[in-house]
Amino acid sequence: MKTVTKGAALLIDGGPVCFEDIVAVAKDGLPVAVSKSPAFLRKMAVTEKALMKSIREGIAVYGVNTGYGKSCGNRIDLKAVIKNAPNILSFHGCGTGEPIGIEETRAAMLTRIICLARGYSGVSVALLDQMADFLNAGITPVVPCEGSVGASGDLTPMYYIGAALDGARLLGAVRARRAVIGQRADRALGRTRRADAPP
Repeated sequence: MKTVTKGAALLIDGGPVCFEDIVAVAKDGLPVAVSKSPAFLRKMAVTEKALMKSIREGIAVYGVNTGYGKSCGNRIDLKAVIKNAPNILSFHGCGTGEPIGIEETRAAMLTRIICLARGYSGVSVALLDQMADFLNAGITPVVPCEGSVGASGDLTPMYYIGAALDGARLLGAVRARRAVIGQRADRALGRTRRADAPP
């Protein structure tokens, strides 16, 4: 692993990120920082509020309160959305085979942060921060190399990353990039629900 210049970090602000920076995070441990600029925070908040408003008002949002694929015409009411959200996630925990490499998993995590930071998905900045904390602490979920097919191709791998963020697959399913993780890992893990804790 190369030595990263002290104080250097890749700033995620919804803009483009070059391939070289993705490699630097994945392979060399370049830290990741999520922007706290007012403009970026406003943009993220607008779409997050729009998503919540749509759910409350019963406006169809694909994959949130509708079915998937050919079932997209099926609507799900608010109570079912809240109750079944964990099931939608765990439904994709069907991977198999050897784990993909740590560097490949880190690259997948970073590119997902970049995508979500564009502000079109309605996710919170806190989610981006948590993913960045995992990367910066060297915490890498174990992601099987096989099991995802379909248009997106990443639902199964992203399940394992999401489940680790939620704590559902944290114990026994996280690899540390360094033998001693230190306080940064403690802070990242502090944002994650223990696997044996109630939801």
